[in-house]
Amino acid sequence: MDDLTTTRDALKSELGAPEAGAGLGSRDLDALFARVAADTVDRAPNVRDKVRELRSRSRVALAATGALVVGVVMLLLTGLHAELGGSQVVVRYAVAMTGIAAVVALMVALSLRGLHRRPLGPWVWVVVGAALLLPVVLAVTPWVWDTGHPAPYVGVGVPCLALGLVTGGLTGAVVWLFQRGAPRAPWRLLTAAAAGGLTAFAMLQLHCPARDATHLLVGHASVGLLLAAVVGLVVWLRARRG
Repeated sequence: MDDLTTTRDALKSELGAPEAGAGLGSRDLDALFARVAADTVDRAPNVRDKVRELRSRSRVALAATGALVVGVVMLLLTGLHAELGGSQVVVRYAVAMTGIAAVVALMVALSLRGLHRRPLGPWVWVVVGAALLLPVVLAVTPWVWDTGHPAPYVGVGVPCLALGLVTGGLTGAVVWLFQRGAPRAPWRLLTAAAAGGLTAFAMLQLHCPARDATHLLVGHASVGLLLAAVVGLVVWLRARRG
């Protein structure tokens, strides 16, 4: 408590100088100190504080692993569709899933990029946009997912969409957990949304045997775009409040 009092008095002395704190009353200074202390000396570090202290490579590795775990756990809970058979089918699926995993890892690395590093420039928007649209491209490429068996009709895809949103939201939350500082840059939030959309798409492609383009677009590929729309809404609300 003595340390807090000393710090507060020093802050008042510094800000109370005519050239620095003109017009600030005692209550203003007390309120300022309370806000600072609430996020520093008065608050015990939580789980997010601890994981954010890890090295960047460790944070990226753990977050990417967390995204993989989310996808695998959701797939174990919902089940793998039984039409995966034949070496050619397995190879095509393996190549597609490996490519998706690589893009997810790239999105995680971008989202957790150190704040001290040089700005990425406008090209980051191209990369994020491509990652958000990749599931759409894969959804309208039917030969990638052809198993050689008749595909069942499963409707437009609302149940899959709900499952995908849960998976994508959890993946985005994992990435957010490892982000340092407030992710004010919209592209940081969008990279997390893209990682969530891609993880959800991969999980749904392994869970759902449907190959109808409408179902894949609505129920599988739209997850990342919907998460990106949520990010846009959050950014817009922040701008209004700011």
